Amino acid sequence: MSYSSIIGILLLIMAYVMFNTTHTVFDLMVKELSFSIGIIGGVGIGLILGGFLGWLFKYRKLKKEDRKVEENKNKI
Repeated sequence: MSYSSIIGILLLIMAYVMFNTTHTVFDLMVKELSFSIGIIGGVGIGLILGGFLGWLFKYRKLKKEDRKVEENKNKI
């Protein structure tokens, strides 16, 4: 499992626990402005972190491939 999958699973567990421990009515929460801003902010931060992690893992993979190509050129 990659790190991003582990982080995603941990965040889902945290969301489940937080949802079950709060005893509020969901309809009232959605109507509040602060709740909507929190959801939009959370989604935005998640997209930014997800994009950064995706770029980071792709960058590492490309670097490894470049090293292999350089090693093969040096052997020839």
